[in-house]
Amino acid sequence: MKKLINVTLKPLMLTLIVLLFLSSTTAYAAKPATPVLIEKEITVTSEGGNFDIGFAQVKFKKNLFGENETLVLNAQIYADNGLVYIEFSPDVESFIKDVKIHTSSYDGLLYDISTKRNINIEIPNQLLKVEHFSRYCFSF
Repeated sequence: MKKLINVTLKPLMLTLIVLLFLSSTTAYAAKPATPVLIEKEITVTSEGGNFDIGFAQVKFKKNLFGENETLVLNAQIYADNGLVYIEFSPDVESFIKDVKIHTSSYDGLLYDISTKRNINIEIPNQLLKVEHFSRYCFSF
């Protein structure tokens, strides 16, 4: 009986050890998460318009920066030290009319450029009126 137990337990123990080893190495070999960045290039004409940029919508009024002008902007939403920003480039020093940035509620991941990892953020519905473009922080 004792010999039968030894013969049965040894392969079972060996199998458990191999499974434990394989499961722990898989966890360490996992790829890092892809950065969650929100980026979009938008072209604004003198007609204005609404542009969806991730969980934000940007509204430009007609003749915002003059008649028959077109502006190409790169918009980016990211976190920096846990704070969430929307940034536009190139910077625009002033507009003839306010631009509205409306955010929809968002609860999810976003890349933090300072910590170089995705973080969980919660953004409430809110409305920002801006007179120029550069970088704006969303409140929580």
